[in-house]
Amino acid sequence: MQPPCFFVVGPVGHGKTTARERLASITSLKGGSCSDIIYAFLAIRKQLTVDELRQLPKESFRNELIEAGDFLCGSIGKLTEVAKNPAIDADVWCQPSALIRTLYMNGYNIIDGVRRRLELQDAKGHLEWNGVRSLVIHIHDPRKGVIADNSENLQDLADELVVNEGTPDELEAKLKAIVDKHFGVQAELPDPAPLPVIEVPDEKLPEKLAP
Repeated sequence: MQPPCFFVVGPVGHGKTTARERLASITSLKGGSCSDIIYAFLAIRKQLTVDELRQLPKESFRNELIEAGDFLCGSIGKLTEVAKNPAIDADVWCQPSALIRTLYMNGYNIIDGVRRRLELQDAKGHLEWNGVRSLVIHIHDPRKGVIADNSENLQDLADELVVNEGTPDELEAKLKAIVDKHFGVQAELPDPAPLPVIEVPDEKLPEKLAP
């Protein structure tokens, strides 16, 4: 049986990344963000490394990130800024769930950064067709405001709603309860076994190492 796919959704800055990391710890599955794919695509268009792009002030290219995400998901057919190599855009697979499927096909089962209803619905449909269970968890921190961007409200599509108003450890406890509820109690990961101590008699040691 294939492992499930978790989608962590919610407003920007409300704890989705922390939730993704804690879910990875609970389940031993790998987590990634749709924004990672967008950054990689934009970096290629600008002929920069991802690290170089991330070092730039985000506000200076926020609109490009949003537009690139819309392009990759097939919402728009053309980007405003011309790529250094225009052939790059022609090689991209622009489909509603392209970002999610790129992550999943590369081994990521815990995914955040999903911003569009069609994107989430299309991905869930393809996963279900392939026999993969999915779970959508909505994270909301009542202490935070909502940053206006291109994110659509996905709360009604969520299987579980999590109020993130405590510590990261308290958030992890809530997430573990959800995982246990849907997929059975998760076994605690054992501590690594200690390395065996091998004692070598002095007479077996080379002369230069002997006491």
